[in-house]
Amino acid sequence: MKHRERTVDASFAPVEKNRVCLTGFSLVELVVVLVILSLLSFVALPRYARLKETARFALTKQTVTAIRKGIVSYPATPKALARGEGFPKSLDSAPLGEASESESFFTEVLGYDGVKAGWQKVHRRPDRYKPLLGYQEVYEYNPNDGTFVLVSKAVGGDEAPQETWSAAEASGESPKWEIYGTTQYTSWSNQYLDYVIDLLRSGNFEIAIAAKNNAAAPGQGSFQPRQGWSLSNGYTHFLVDVYVDGKKKTQVRIPASDEEYNTGTSVLSDVASGVYLIRLVWKNDSYRPFFREDANIEVRDLRLSQL
Repeated sequence: MKHRERTVDASFAPVEKNRVCLTGFSLVELVVVLVILSLLSFVALPRYARLKETARFALTKQTVTAIRKGIVSYPATPKALARGEGFPKSLDSAPLGEASESESFFTEVLGYDGVKAGWQKVHRRPDRYKPLLGYQEVYEYNPNDGTFVLVSKAVGGDEAPQETWSAAEASGESPKWEIYGTTQYTSWSNQYLDYVIDLLRSGNFEIAIAAKNNAAAPGQGSFQPRQGWSLSNGYTHFLVDVYVDGKKKTQVRIPASDEEYNTGTSVLSDVASGVYLIRLVWKNDSYRPFFREDANIEVRDLRLSQL
C-alpha cells in the first residue's frame, strides 16, 4: 500500500494576530485582595507589637543584669578600695529626671559612659529608677546590702519564699481584659496577663493561678450583666499557658466553676535568679449562646512559691 503525503494549503493556516490586553481587576478581585490584606494585618500587627514589646523588655533585663553584676564586683575595684567602702553609696550622681548624654546613670558600676537613655531617676536616697522601655516598673538600690530589686514584690530565698499578685496588679494585659474590682476577666481565648517578677534565688518555683467562671459578664456591646448564663456543659478546666520571657514553660489546669475560685498549680523548673516577664495566656474559650453557656475566665491572683 502506498502512503500519500498530506499537503496543507497555506491559505487555510491560522493567522496569529497581535492583541492588546485592556482588561483590569474586577470589583470582586479587589474585594478579595482587601480581605486578604485585612486578615494579614489582623494577624501580623499584634504579633509585631508583641515582638517589639518583648524586645524592649529584653533590653531592660539586660541592663538590670549588668547593673547587678557591677554592684557585686564593685568592692574589688580600685575605686572602692581607695574609698574604703563596700558597695557604692549611690549608683551615680545624676539628678532626678531622664538619663541623657550629659547625665549618665549607673556610672559607679557600669563605668564612665553608664546608661545615657531609656531610664528615669524618680527618687533619691533610696535611689529609684524606672525603665522607659519596659513595663514602667520601678527598681530600688540599697547600698547596705548591694541589692537592686523591684520595689513592688520579689520572691525567693528565706526573705520572700512566696508572693501573691492580684490580677489587677498585672504589669500589662492584652486589650480584651476587663477589671472587675481586684480581678480581671475576659470572654476571649488567647488573651494574656503580664507580670514583671524579680526572682531573688535560682531554683524551682510553684506557680498557682486562682480563677472562676464569669458567665454573667456583659455580652459583646452590652454593659449589663447577663441573666441565666452558666459555664458550658462539659467544660471542666481553664487551660492557661505560662510563658517566661517569651518561651512557653508549662500549662496550668484550673478547675472551672461558676460558684467559687479554684486554684491550679504547676512548676517552673530550674529558673535562674533575675527579672522575668511572666505571661499567662488563656487557651480554651467556649461559647454556646443558644444554650446560654459561656466560659469567661475571671482571674483572681497569681502566686509564686520557691520549692
